[in-house]
Amino acid sequence: MSTTSPDPWCRPGSALDHLREDPQVIEVRDLVASGFARDEGALPIRANARLPGAMLKAGERIWQALSPSRCAYLVVASGRIEVNGEPMGPLDGAAITKVPAVEIIALEDSGLVMVDIGQV
Repeated sequence: MSTTSPDPWCRPGSALDHLREDPQVIEVRDLVASGFARDEGALPIRANARLPGAMLKAGERIWQALSPSRCAYLVVASGRIEVNGEPMGPLDGAAITKVPAVEIIALEDSGLVMVDIGQV
């Protein structure tokens, strides 16, 4: 989602600056699949992309670093979450572009997967 969108829920900077300092915040790191050989343990795919996934308990939050030049697509497989303060429910999806990071908070036990396609 571009920051020039009429409903920009992903904004560069803003409230995300504190996340690196918070010991309860973890970065999404469970790779389901990857097109990069260095990502050992992930299911290999033929694409320049990564598919991190997470299972979150209600109240848990994670932080995913991106960069303004990368884009991602986030899908909620189950449960309800907030992404940078905006709610998402089961089977909702969101395109995320032109932001340095996203903060994901589980409103209830949730499963999610992100497709990180790298450079745009």
